[in-house]
Amino acid sequence: MLKKILLLVIIISSNFLLSLTKIDSLKSNLETASDIQKIFILEQLQEEFWAIYPQASLEYCKQSIKLATKLKKNSLQVKGLSNYAKTYKILKDYSKAIIYYKLTLDKAEEIDAKVIIISTLLNLAEAYLKQNDNVEAFDYALQASNMSKEFNDMNSLGKSRLIISDIYKHLNEFDKAMSNYKVALELFKKTNDPTSQAVIHEKMAHIYKVKNDIQNFRNHYNSAISIYIRTDDKEALLRSYETYGLFMKANDLIKESNYYFTKYAEINEEIERDFAQNKDLYYYEYYTAKGNTKKALSFYKNYQLKQDSLKSQKTKKDIDNLIGKVKNEFEKETDKLKSDIYSKDSQIKQIKEEADKIKSEQKKVLEEVNRKKQIIAKLESDTKKKSEILQFTNKRKNEFLVEVSNELMESEKKLEQLATTDHLTKLPNRRSMVEKLNYQQKRYERNKKPFSVVIADIDDFKEVNDNFGHECGDHVLKSISDTFRSMIRQQDICARWGGEEFLFLFPETDEDGAEVISNKIRKKIEKTIIIYNQKEIDITVSFGIAQYSYPKSINNCIANADSSLYAGKRSGKNKVVCASILKDKGVK
Repeated sequence: MLKKILLLVIIISSNFLLSLTKIDSLKSNLETASDIQKIFILEQLQEEFWAIYPQASLEYCKQSIKLATKLKKNSLQVKGLSNYAKTYKILKDYSKAIIYYKLTLDKAEEIDAKVIIISTLLNLAEAYLKQNDNVEAFDYALQASNMSKEFNDMNSLGKSRLIISDIYKHLNEFDKAMSNYKVALELFKKTNDPTSQAVIHEKMAHIYKVKNDIQNFRNHYNSAISIYIRTDDKEALLRSYETYGLFMKANDLIKESNYYFTKYAEINEEIERDFAQNKDLYYYEYYTAKGNTKKALSFYKNYQLKQDSLKSQKTKKDIDNLIGKVKNEFEKETDKLKSDIYSKDSQIKQIKEEADKIKSEQKKVLEEVNRKKQIIAKLESDTKKKSEILQFTNKRKNEFLVEVSNELMESEKKLEQLATTDHLTKLPNRRSMVEKLNYQQKRYERNKKPFSVVIADIDDFKEVNDNFGHECGDHVLKSISDTFRSMIRQQDICARWGGEEFLFLFPETDEDGAEVISNKIRKKIEKTIIIYNQKEIDITVSFGIAQYSYPKSINNCIANADSSLYAGKRSGKNKVVCASILKDKGVK
């Protein structure tokens, strides 16, 4: 495990340095580029920061979106929004990722970019699945599947089926999951996508693992392994061999388990990992599982001895090489001296004098070498201290950047909440509800599912303020809001529309359904007595309902609900009135 971590750290470090070099180059080019070139450079900077510091890429996303909007380049604006959403996805902030994927979807639909629409629907499905919202995930995956069929996009169809399969697997509906995995597998075979095929085989094998169906587990993992061998995906092979070996071991199939542990070790050796270490450790595990403590202990001792001897072997090798080199040089010098002595007896005295001179010079050289060694040692010590200071400074800098980023994100979240929430009732405000109504209208245009709007108004609210004061009126508004919140369904939305008026949005609900819910709320409030300063206050509420009618505007729908409300007021208050009934009676 330590070797794996060290290898990963080395890879990440080298990639980090390469990324910094590229980032500096891109920033330099950004200064002299034209506006359209800047957008493409900003996109490249986003991609580089995804790998090393995703928060920083958010700023580059904003700049690219701003430039694309200024240049009226809708396709580049869609790409910028999609990258903004992807950044939040990388940061695992799936709530914000969903917000920006929805903005991407709306913009892509405006320019009719079918490919982007399909990919965004798939991304929304994946993000909702990460949040365990299986209903929304299934809805978007199904929309992506239908569009993929319409445009004969087999690869996207396979991806949508794969997400649907994962949803069923998440719900433990393994038969439905398996059925959809098979469909996705056939689609990826048609598109010649071996990697996706292998992933599906692994997912199917995991279901058989839960069911403890050993034979089918074998079949699918062998299919996945066969593909990984063919595509030379060694990392995937390591994962597969390890999972295979552990499952076989859990089922007491020791011989088969040991075979896959050995295959795991062989792949480790191919990608320059410590085969000897892993081999001894796996044999230790193998004989421990068999109950042969003596053999297991011998392999563990081998493992420790190899670790202890690594440094000593390297040191001995270095020393032997150094001795050999010195010996070789010494022998060459000796042979030369002997040749000179035998051939030139007259020069013996001169050679001795030169030898003495050389010794003297060698002594000076050694003294100089020792002096430089001391200087080098001091420089190394200073460098080490500076490195430690730099590491500490970088650490504090990174911690500060993280703190600032977190504070900005928290401030952004609070500002967003303040801008969309009524301060008194804590319900969504008018602005927030307008956004949700516009989104619901666009959604209707895609899926044709009905929705209804209901306006509710507290009867004779002015008398409450006049008789008991405005503080009592605020107390009544908060109490009524709590009742509304407790009575609606999870998918419904209630907002304060203004004063004592409230507006409800009932998705996937026709006028009849909205009437049933509204009457339940009306009766609940009618029976509730509100206490303020030991005084009992009876409150009733009137409701006006309208179902959205395409292609009319959402404002038309709200106006119909408002007309229904005031028809109820005129007919005695504490009423629920539907727009369709008024239309049948000819009331405008």
